[in-house]
Amino acid sequence: MAADQCDGPQPRRRLRAGSGPACRGRQGPAEHTAGQVGAGGGAAARCGGGDAGGAAQAQISAPTLAKERQQLIHRIEAETAAADSLQKNVDTLRDSVGTQQRDALRKHGGDKAELVSLLAGATPVQGPGVKVVVDDAKQAKTSGGGPRESSGFSDTGRVRDRDMQRIVNGLWQSGAEAIAINGQRLTALSAIRAAGDAILVDNRPLVPPYTVLAIGDGQRLSTTFQDSVDGQYLHVLQQNYGIRASISAEGEVRLLSRAESDRTNRKAREGHIVIAVLGLIVGVVVGLVVRPVVPTAVEPYLPIAVVAALDAVFGGLRAMLDGIFDDKVFVVSFLSNVVVAALIVFLGDKLGVGAQLSTGVVVVLGIRIFSNAAAIRRHVFRA
Repeated sequence: MAADQCDGPQPRRRLRAGSGPACRGRQGPAEHTAGQVGAGGGAAARCGGGDAGGAAQAQISAPTLAKERQQLIHRIEAETAAADSLQKNVDTLRDSVGTQQRDALRKHGGDKAELVSLLAGATPVQGPGVKVVVDDAKQAKTSGGGPRESSGFSDTGRVRDRDMQRIVNGLWQSGAEAIAINGQRLTALSAIRAAGDAILVDNRPLVPPYTVLAIGDGQRLSTTFQDSVDGQYLHVLQQNYGIRASISAEGEVRLLSRAESDRTNRKAREGHIVIAVLGLIVGVVVGLVVRPVVPTAVEPYLPIAVVAALDAVFGGLRAMLDGIFDDKVFVVSFLSNVVVAALIVFLGDKLGVGAQLSTGVVVVLGIRIFSNAAAIRRHVFRA
């Protein structure tokens, strides 16, 4: 009988894990078990190696992505600076062209030189005229439905670009010699169009209320316009849609030239920025001196709320320099940024990941703040 077969009753022995029955040879099962364990260990090693490889790949790609993002930011800043430089050249060339136009009109225009210069907006004018102020309804909304929606405009109580088009065209037909909206001089080629809810005049956004000044025979111009089809259209807007409007004859109205109005609007925006920055500095100083007491329950969310508020402030400053600032949008953005940022951190605390979410929110808002700060710097310092 082979040595590895059972000869009879054998003493009971405890089986080791992975071994076969006691009556079988010890080498075969032991080797088989070792092979199984080796295969399992290899699988575990392969799984561990895959996780480690993914983590290593993520660590390798992270610096590359950060570098590409930084390069993109630098490229955007460079292109924006180039655009600002080109805009400055455009303003200079516009002044030069206006001067040459006036000289040419005086030399070759004859009796029509003054009229052509007036229609081109090349010279400032003053005299009697009409003042028309148009504003949104008190309960204006950003969207809605109603009779005006059939023509692509919703019944929201907001003044639309087509409304301003009809008002301006009605004033021209009623005998106006020169017109400006919110200080921006109109010419025979000026375009009034919409971009969302905003009204653009020659691609420059306007903010309500819309003040239209027209040079002409004051009382006669006012009466003629109100009796015209476009004047009646404005009256319908008041009666049916709550649009606020007023028309008055003025004894003296002064309109700047196109180039002068552009420079004035740009300087006004820069002046508003300086006032806003000074107000921010004063607020910070007052806070440091007074040292208000913050409730303990609010303390964890105060830093993130401040960062969110700064993001809204810098965004508003940039919008003002770009000429698209809207006080309603700024207030809503300011409050929503603070509330949403604090809510994210609050939910993170409840889920046990408050620190991670706080870091993520700060990083995102920080990138936005520095981007807006760079744009403000280019607007103010041209660098």
